Amino acid sequence: MSICHSTRNHFSSSAGVTLRACSNTSENASGAPFCQQKLVSAPSCSNCPIEKLYMPMPNHSVTLPIAEESFSSWCHRLQPRTAAQWRANDEILNLKPHPLAELRLRDPDFESPPVFESRIKDAFGLKKVAFFERFRADCLWLVPHTVGDYACADCIANALRQHGRIVLMKSWRYLLAPICPKHSKILTDYGRRKSSYLQFLTGPPVPLRLTITGSALDAVIKAGLKVQVLMLKLEKQLVSNPHSAGTREFSIFHARKYIMEFLLHAAHYGAGLATQFVTTPRAGDVALTDMRFKLLMKVGALQANAAERTCALIMMGIITGYVTRQEIEELNNQTEYVRSWWACRWDPEFLGTSCSQIYKSHDQTYSRQIRNALGTFNHKHTKAFVRGMALEPL
Repeated sequence: MSICHSTRNHFSSSAGVTLRACSNTSENASGAPFCQQKLVSAPSCSNCPIEKLYMPMPNHSVTLPIAEESFSSWCHRLQPRTAAQWRANDEILNLKPHPLAELRLRDPDFESPPVFESRIKDAFGLKKVAFFERFRADCLWLVPHTVGDYACADCIANALRQHGRIVLMKSWRYLLAPICPKHSKILTDYGRRKSSYLQFLTGPPVPLRLTITGSALDAVIKAGLKVQVLMLKLEKQLVSNPHSAGTREFSIFHARKYIMEFLLHAAHYGAGLATQFVTTPRAGDVALTDMRFKLLMKVGALQANAAERTCALIMMGIITGYVTRQEIEELNNQTEYVRSWWACRWDPEFLGTSCSQIYKSHDQTYSRQIRNALGTFNHKHTKAFVRGMALEPL
């Protein structure tokens, strides 16, 4: 029986892969030397039979995704042990063999899994057919990865303590989830991802431009979290039901979404009310000058940071009657002494008046669409907002 001599070949400075080489160059039936057949990560040994040395090793390299973990986060936590696993993982993280222009159009968290699914399954020996279903987006209104990455610093700290690695949640990409429900904190903005595709949280945090702190901020987060739970539940129900189009729930969700986009409107002047209520106004952007109002609404929502989205959730909840009068008064009491730069109140009619003043420099093409969206709700708060905007009564 031949005697084996092990040599080590480290493929990466961060994790080593052991290449087990055999001094016996005898060939198998296919004509390939035994020493070219397997890369394994077993410890060094001597006097071990060739047939045992090259048997498939148990796969301990796949770390099962944590509940609700994103695909790109899981890929970074994989610990390859074989050459095939290293190649598959490097292909995903670096994309060197691929036409980058094409793959950059794909969402790394929600559109990449099908592209690499077969290669990952083959390399890591994954057998479960629906393994990659866990990475599917439960919501469709997403913050583009090219705009920014958002994360809860407390969640990251907990993951580092428990798992020794950063873990990112896929829900942090949902536009309707700007608040961490576990820690009741607005997500931190880390800016856009680098061009290396799956590299995230690479820069310093971007300021959220908040103008409130302490108990005032706590009250805003509490109200925002209530509306966030409602909207996420509704969106997930619609996404999971392929026949939801045309239903009452479908109309309600899209009306609420339209109101949020209206409040997050982007412009080089007169940006939406939710972008300057609990935050300082956005910097001007001349690139937005010639865009039509409806497009500016969609752009503004996608560009909004987590604090602005929290504000839009609350305002939409107030306007549609989901936030009660008692909760509105609590918000006003808590934020009375830390007003935003123009001292607005959490009040449906006052919000309508403020929107009318902000958008008066724009053409009035938005009036009919926003009134139609508001018409979905038969609530006194909605009617008060319509009065404030000086729209035709519902």
